[in-house]
Amino acid sequence: MRRKATLLYWTVVAAVLAFALQVFTGFVLWLAFERGPGFGGRYGARGVEPPGRQEFMLINHQDWIDIHDWTAVALMVIILFHLSLHWRWILATSRRLLFG
Repeated sequence: MRRKATLLYWTVVAAVLAFALQVFTGFVLWLAFERGPGFGGRYGARGVEPPGRQEFMLINHQDWIDIHDWTAVALMVIILFHLSLHWRWILATSRRLLFG
């Protein structure tokens, strides 16, 4: 039981850190870089740099997008792993709530 509790703890820590990085990079992309018509705010997807600022904190726009996207993938994996650790509890609680 102690091993599982430790694993759950570190899973939650990883999820919180990934979530914080996801939020931070989202705000950077939203506030630090200009957006233009026809690009949907994601210039790097078409290989075109946005007008105006090219870097923020020594990291270019496309790299911010990559960090944001890969953090989202990591967060999804962490959440799926977290759910798998709780799977018995999820099933038991669902049965109890749905079937009384």
